[in-house]
Amino acid sequence: ENHQKVIMEAGKYTQELNAALSADAEAKVLEELKADGCNVVEVTDLAPWQEACSKVIEENTPAPSLFDHYVW
Repeated sequence: ENHQKVIMEAGKYTQELNAALSADAEAKVLEELKADGCNVVEVTDLAPWQEACSKVIEENTPAPSLFDHYVW
């Protein structure tokens, strides 16, 4: 039970750290793209994209619910 608690806490910490590192890396890449003259469009309303992609995702993703959870 004690080992499980430690493992769960480590997993939570790792998840938070990974999210922060990913956000920093994404921000850096976006700034590099902008500096190189790329037009970067920030999408704030994902709903139309989700709807447009839903059939393709459903047909080509082994676990669409996991895709929805982790990507959208």
